[in-house]
Amino acid sequence: MTGRDELALAATIEPAEPSPLGCWVRDERARRKLSLRDLKARGGPDGSVVCRLERGESKEVRPHNLERLATAFGVSYAYLADLAGDDLVDGPPRGGTAVPLLDHLAACGLGPAARRTVADLVVALGGTVDVPIDVPVGQGTGQPDGLP
Repeated sequence: MTGRDELALAATIEPAEPSPLGCWVRDERARRKLSLRDLKARGGPDGSVVCRLERGESKEVRPHNLERLATAFGVSYAYLADLAGDDLVDGPPRGGTAVPLLDHLAACGLGPAARRTVADLVVALGGTVDVPIDVPVGQGTGQPDGLP
């Protein structure tokens, strides 16, 4: 087979179908009008990882990339793990989700009092928060700073 024949054959092969996770990431990124750079700035994985996932070129997803996607989109790791299903490579994520969540909330403009409210809720539900917040426990307002 010549190089030209190989190119012709490659052109007739249908592109891979993205996984449910890849479809969700593509659709959610479009819905939120997030570029690959925007997603990375929110704590997401490298653009090449996202592109391969969205295009169906890579079905396999590593736990640390799934955790970064959860952080960037502000959804739970468990939700994305359900979407990934058997495509999730075995192994736990590299870190917990409490710190990235609070960092994400800060990046979204929530002040210390509102982040303290979230931290109090995480602890009340049995989770842990490993970062100090400059508001005493129980003093969160539930509102972004400057709002009544």
